[in-house]
Amino acid sequence: MKNIDKVLEQQKAIAEFGSFAFQEDDLTIILNRACKLCATLLGAEASKICHFEKAAKRLSVVAGYGWKAGVIGYHYALEDLASPQVRALETGQPVISDVHNSGDFLYPSFYQEHAIRSTVDVIIKGKQGAFGVLEVDSATAELFDKFDVIFLTSFANILAEAINSAKKSQRLKAAIKKRDTLLKEKNELIAQKALLAAEAHHRVRNNLQIIHGMLVRRIHTLEEGGVSAEDTLRKIASRGSSPKIAVNSLQPD
Repeated sequence: MKNIDKVLEQQKAIAEFGSFAFQEDDLTIILNRACKLCATLLGAEASKICHFEKAAKRLSVVAGYGWKAGVIGYHYALEDLASPQVRALETGQPVISDVHNSGDFLYPSFYQEHAIRSTVDVIIKGKQGAFGVLEVDSATAELFDKFDVIFLTSFANILAEAINSAKKSQRLKAAIKKRDTLLKEKNELIAQKALLAAEAHHRVRNNLQIIHGMLVRRIHTLEEGGVSAEDTLRKIASRGSSPKIAVNSLQPD
């Protein structure tokens, strides 16, 4: 009966965590909440999540609960299977270990500092591949059983999809931000071009006004000398077609 109650509580926790995680975009919040929830439900003192960094060929602790400073950021190398975390990642199978009575594994010094006696590791793997490993750690020897493994495996499956969902949301936000930045730059460029066009129009208008004034004065001067306006314009036009003519030639004599 105790096991049934435990399983029901764990299944309820999985459902509640799923509802929370699929609405949360911050991956750090999701991972740390997962660590705390798993440790609490299994009656353990600590837990952590190790992220698989394929390029660096290592597992890195990216979230945790119940650990002192310095544990988050620790790296497990993939060169060997001397840690339960790497074993779980490489085999894809859950791993239960006893820190004091396991000749197969080597443990970092912080396990002893936290008096850890037993651990259970399950792989976090979704449709996009393996994210890493979820581990729960206890100061009690042989604390974990098959029901805990079933729970953690189910929980890790939900967690994997929640991680993928958060990553997609982050990529979408990044794309929207980039689009908004490009749109802002486009609008600034359009505004700049409009300003330049207005300035060019203003300069052309001023130049035309200057030329108009010069023509008026030239015509007026020639008319005073007995030359008609039509002849004046014809004379100016013929001069304008010559490459030797300059604007200054329009100045009054």
